[in-house]
Amino acid sequence: MSLKYLVFSPFQAIEYHAFPEAFFAKQLKDHGHQVSYLGCDGLFETMCVSQSAYALNESATLEEKRKVCVACRRQRKSTEKIANFSHTLDAFYAAGLESEVKQFVNDIEPNKISDLRFKNYSVGRIAAYEFILNHKISDITEISKDQLDLYKISLANVVRAILAAEKFLDRHRTDRVMIYNTAYSINHAFKEVAEARGIPVSFMHATYNLKHQSDAMYFSYQRTVEFDQNTIKYFEKESDTIKLDYSKYEIPLSHIREQLSGRSVFTYSASRGQRFEEVFMKLNLLSDYKKIVLLSMSSSDEAYAADFSLMNGEYLGSAFR
Repeated sequence: MSLKYLVFSPFQAIEYHAFPEAFFAKQLKDHGHQVSYLGCDGLFETMCVSQSAYALNESATLEEKRKVCVACRRQRKSTEKIANFSHTLDAFYAAGLESEVKQFVNDIEPNKISDLRFKNYSVGRIAAYEFILNHKISDITEISKDQLDLYKISLANVVRAILAAEKFLDRHRTDRVMIYNTAYSINHAFKEVAEARGIPVSFMHATYNLKHQSDAMYFSYQRTVEFDQNTIKYFEKESDTIKLDYSKYEIPLSHIREQLSGRSVFTYSASRGQRFEEVFMKLNLLSDYKKIVLLSMSSSDEAYAADFSLMNGEYLGSAFR
């Protein structure tokens, strides 16, 4: 049976996302399905995931951000050689809607974010995902006025995405939606609109193995965090029965070696090196023998972002029971 698939792909400047999406779309077409592509033509120019990938934040100038939009359009032309783009979300966002967006966004307060809704969508939580990660927020109710102004940029884009998504999906019959990583706030918003209309949404994502990220993808109709939780539960349940020979151990070992090398942007760290003396000099630890205690800490922003934005407070309780 031929189905009408929609690939929602607003962040074309990230080749790492764009080409797997395009090859997936081509495979669907080759199997007789109808595939539409929905991208962005500058609707989210005030801040988006592509701009973050280019090391920009909300405080960057609009000129700097628009340079990424140019890169996005350039990449889209390359992607179109594999899978043609059918629509951009901008065409479904009427200029008159902007006043509605600004009026909604301007009146919010930090202590109201968790309960903030727009057309029954939990936009306060949806818009917080990248904001929490980028600013290492541990409690969104305690953000400063300056941080609130930055958060409003993400919130406005989520509301724009919802308004345009509603119009698009009401005009174009769609049987299935595919999105690369539904955790991102704009992707998450589109997912919510589609599911509210009874349209199944699946996400795709590269494997977590840093060495082999370009070699494999996974797909799921679950929420991103649910997929991770269920994968861990399956391993815990079946680990005693999984039989591995030595060659299979090379797969996780390759991930660890790649992580320690610091080559991947997803390591979020520099490579392991021999520069401890610089730390000792700064702390004045070279002159005399001193006992040193290392307190190894991790940031909780990843868990908090997942808990607040994706699981409505359900994640941390279930993950750490």
